[in-house]
Amino acid sequence: MEVGDVNERKIMSERILIDHGGDGVSHITLHAPEKRNALDAASVVALTQAFQACDEEESTRVIIITGSPGAFCAGGDIGTFGSKADTRVRRRGARLVDSILATEKPIIARVNGAAVGLGLTIALLADITIASDNSKFGDTHVNLGAVAGDGVALILPLLIGPQRAKELLLTGRIIDAHEAARIGMIFNVVSVEELDGEVEKLATSLKRQPPYATRATKAAINQLIKTASRDVLDLALAYEEVSRSLPEHGEAVEAWRKSHAKAKDVPAAPTS
Repeated sequence: MEVGDVNERKIMSERILIDHGGDGVSHITLHAPEKRNALDAASVVALTQAFQACDEEESTRVIIITGSPGAFCAGGDIGTFGSKADTRVRRRGARLVDSILATEKPIIARVNGAAVGLGLTIALLADITIASDNSKFGDTHVNLGAVAGDGVALILPLLIGPQRAKELLLTGRIIDAHEAARIGMIFNVVSVEELDGEVEKLATSLKRQPPYATRATKAAINQLIKTASRDVLDLALAYEEVSRSLPEHGEAVEAWRKSHAKAKDVPAAPTS
């Protein structure tokens, strides 16, 4: 599903759209095409609420999350993250991960382009991820002198094993959808033309299943991820907070800005 007239949708924030439809499927769209659907602080909060709203919608059996045309999500919009302090004990990033893992209804990630940084985390925390063959996956936190603390250190090792996860996160290497499928990072890769059909077919199959059995089976499997989250997530977020206060982070960000200042196909500020 591509984004149509935003007036037909519930707007959680300028960058988060919800369409409950009428077919048992709720759609969440990350909508900031000029920033490749990167999320600012308010959007992280809105996305957390969007998952909760879809889970509580009685007519919804399946949730599909995707990005506006051009990308799935380029990550967190670093240029805005310092604009509003997060003073809650449970920080925004942790609450988003908690919300996704607590969502009982099946979540399909329809990846239609770059899924990087926070975008990678969101795509991989979905229950089943299907990507078009022009999609890219990766996390470049370390390249910018920051710890990969937004949930990817939790979910990536569970999907592809610690050694592969370390190689990708420590180098910041971006991989294509075919490699992502081959190593078990995502469920399937299809052509751009086939993406909507494959996602719709899976959603139809899932929404026909007995609802309680589907939700409870998912919850049982997610308990494994939640257990790991208690050990990993808060620690990784704390490490990330420390890393952003160190000189190497500021130096890396400034070097990135200078090296990309003349490029036309990159965001105005690095995303994570």
